[in-house]
Amino acid sequence: MSLFIFRLSATDLIVVAGVLINTVDSSEETKVVRDVTELYVHEQYNDVTIINDIALIKVGITFK
Repeated sequence: MSLFIFRLSATDLIVVAGVLINTVDSSEETKVVRDVTELYVHEQYNDVTIINDIALIKVGITFK
């Protein structure tokens, strides 16, 4: 996941959950969209070897 995320900031991202077709434009009643407030890419991520390819995403409002 970090392979592309390490180039982005939290304001570039949103999290879409609770849908089968996972797009912002989805009209499913179960869809929940959250803004990303913080993005944590592994300190030792290496974009050449892709070692430590992991990131944590913090959302502004928790999911229920």
